[in-house]
Amino acid sequence: NSREVYLENINNTLKDIRDLILKRSNSFYGPDDREIIDSEIFIHYSGILNEISWAQFNTIPMFGSWMENIDLKNRFKEGNFYTLSGIDRILQAVSSERSRIGAITNTLGHRSDRFATEEENTAAFQSNDDTDFANELLNMQRNEILFFSNMFLLKQEKQ
Repeated sequence: NSREVYLENINNTLKDIRDLILKRSNSFYGPDDREIIDSEIFIHYSGILNEISWAQFNTIPMFGSWMENIDLKNRFKEGNFYTLSGIDRILQAVSSERSRIGAITNTLGHRSDRFATEEENTAAFQSNDDTDFANELLNMQRNEILFFSNMFLLKQEKQ
């Protein structure tokens, strides 16, 4: 599923941003280092927004309806990418969407398997019907032969 691939990439980038936020919160880093980390976070943030806005399948935007959700729009505001709670909320939204897509994919997979089994059972049933029909036809021909042979014997006996 293409959408799942995009979401997986976004999820991985969000985890990278989370690591950067944790790194930035370390008192070991000075203001210049934190500024570099913030720049890296911004680059990741821009990449995520580009991926969401440019992702298409057959010229149809993949995340158009998803990103129209007001709560999601608020989660994807730039300021949320610089706080641990904000990035965790975004990760949760992406994980929920991945779970939803996974559930749909599994449902479709099970339905496809069920249809394949039904098709196989139908073919087997038709095969059994064909066998039953052939046996009945054979029995009918055998009975017909017996009937005509009896008729022939009766006719012979009368003469």
